[in-house]
Amino acid sequence: MSENTSSDTQDKSAAESTAPTPSSPPTGQKSSAGTSGSEGKSLMFGIVGVIIAFAIVIGLNIIGPSIPGRVDFTENKRHTLSDGTRTILDRLDTEVQVKFYVSQGGEEKIPSVFLNRVRDIENLLREYKREGGGHIKVQKIDPQPDTEEEYNAQLAGIARTQFSDRSEAYYGIAVSCLDQTQALPAIAGISDEQFEYHLTRAISQVFNPKKKKVGLMSALPMTGNPMARQQASIFYQQLEQDYDVEMIEVTASKIADDVDVLVVVHPAGITEAGQYAIDQFILSGKNAVLMVDPFSIEAASQQPEQPQFPGQPPMGGVDPSSNLESLLNSWGLAYNATEAIADIRYRAPEFGDNPVALKLNKEAINTDDVVSEDLTSLLFVLTGGFTEKKLADGLEMKVLAETSESNQYVEPRSAMQDPDKVRADFKASGTKKMLALRLSGKFKTAFPDGPPKEEGEEDGDEKKDDQPAEGLKEAANPSAVYLFADTDFLSPQFALDRRFRSALANHNLPLALNVVEQASGDSALISIRSRASSERPFTKINEIEDAAQAEIVDRMNQLNSRISEIGQQTMTLKQGADGNLTLVMTDEDRSRYEKLKKEEQDARREIRDLRIQAKQEVTSELNAIKWRNILGMPIVIAVIGIVVSLLRKLKTGAK
Repeated sequence: MSENTSSDTQDKSAAESTAPTPSSPPTGQKSSAGTSGSEGKSLMFGIVGVIIAFAIVIGLNIIGPSIPGRVDFTENKRHTLSDGTRTILDRLDTEVQVKFYVSQGGEEKIPSVFLNRVRDIENLLREYKREGGGHIKVQKIDPQPDTEEEYNAQLAGIARTQFSDRSEAYYGIAVSCLDQTQALPAIAGISDEQFEYHLTRAISQVFNPKKKKVGLMSALPMTGNPMARQQASIFYQQLEQDYDVEMIEVTASKIADDVDVLVVVHPAGITEAGQYAIDQFILSGKNAVLMVDPFSIEAASQQPEQPQFPGQPPMGGVDPSSNLESLLNSWGLAYNATEAIADIRYRAPEFGDNPVALKLNKEAINTDDVVSEDLTSLLFVLTGGFTEKKLADGLEMKVLAETSESNQYVEPRSAMQDPDKVRADFKASGTKKMLALRLSGKFKTAFPDGPPKEEGEEDGDEKKDDQPAEGLKEAANPSAVYLFADTDFLSPQFALDRRFRSALANHNLPLALNVVEQASGDSALISIRSRASSERPFTKINEIEDAAQAEIVDRMNQLNSRISEIGQQTMTLKQGADGNLTLVMTDEDRSRYEKLKKEEQDARREIRDLRIQAKQEVTSELNAIKWRNILGMPIVIAVIGIVVSLLRKLKTGAK
């Protein structure tokens, strides 16, 4: 009995030891309850994490705008004060007051769409105050109707701005120092990119109100014509804001001594005496900006459409071509005054890919020079070009903008009328042409024999009082001459945005004003003005189109030449022995005529097929780039996720 009991007890103990318990699952198995609980916790933590992240994003958007200071992630630091602004602020030794007049809280207030911009301006003004070393005082004022604040705003030159919703409110800035005041009365019309330049310039003007004198010589009506309701040129308007501008006739034989900088724009019809005046001005140690043009579109547009007398060329108006031949030759430069440059590499898409419209990017612009280092886009249409023959002794040359090697000279009028022919007949010169450059050093006169004789002047005649008998032969001090082979780049149709005429379309005007700024001796504003436009041309697309065009250009030229030959042959067949058109052809001539016409049709069809083929290749390549951009980042993220997941599994397995 006892033996049996002992045996039963041992069996029960063995059974209990081998039976599974909740705390000890069988080997190689997991508890479903444990797994379910773990997944539930992970899901809960995931949901909580998403909610927390969402709350953080919402919170940052709510409180972020009220936090002073900004982090600027833009490519060229467009929302950070430029070095030029800091340089001007460092010069201040007197208090400058900046009053920001903006209607916000009462009967009048600016539209809500401008509130974000108001915050941006306030942030920027804080930076001015911080960088001003205690000399910049900023005040925000809400000038409501019939208040002292409104009176002060009007006294400072700030008037109500009318907005697109027809509401009116004050939205401007007044900058004052001692008894000088400069106003930015309608900052709604100033783009974000231009705002810093306008504000810094106003600070500079009230702190140092004395303007330098710029002599402006041009055959074009730069000051406008009130009788014809013609406004002053945009370049002239910009110069007047910063300088005391004095107009000089192209027939002048002397430049006044009080002129600090000479600017010459399209000197069509200039005489040798006029070139001598420029020569002597430069030899006096002063700087000059000279702009010539083989075909000024502005001048051509002002010429009479019809000749005044039958069989005679049009009379009156300004010659479209301008040159400074004597000066350029003496400096060792060659310039073609009758032909414009076509450049396949830099053709502008907005002008129908016409090669005579050059849209230059950073590759064509000297980014190592202060006047052009921040420029990204220039537009030159029917421009000329300079090439170096043998630079004069004592001079140094720095190229500011140039063409590609894929350029050639073309006749301006025909090139504008038939760009297809320009492309078909194009033969690259293989040599770059200079569009803008700077010469510096001690210049020597282009007139070693003294002042040139004026028309009708005889030997022995007395010189005029304003023209010395013996002029300067060589400069005592170095000076700089800036040369441009185009003048239309200053025109609003090529320099300003076509939709928003107050905005810049490119860096044409900044470049021109930069060189005047540097020539006048103060380059602090250059880096600010150059940020006023940040267009980024699609250079990759141009390269793809150029490659596709290069594959078919030879065959296209052959076909076009053959079509021209066929045209001449068919015309010969349609003419009789006397050279007049004939209505009757022999069977042989008719057969040959029909064969030529069929060959012409086949050639035109092949040209069309080649163009379609090139277009398809470009489209295919662009689609490939687009899909690489669309799918590239998701694929990279997915790969990273897979790698992280595998690493986690390997780490878990190792445990």
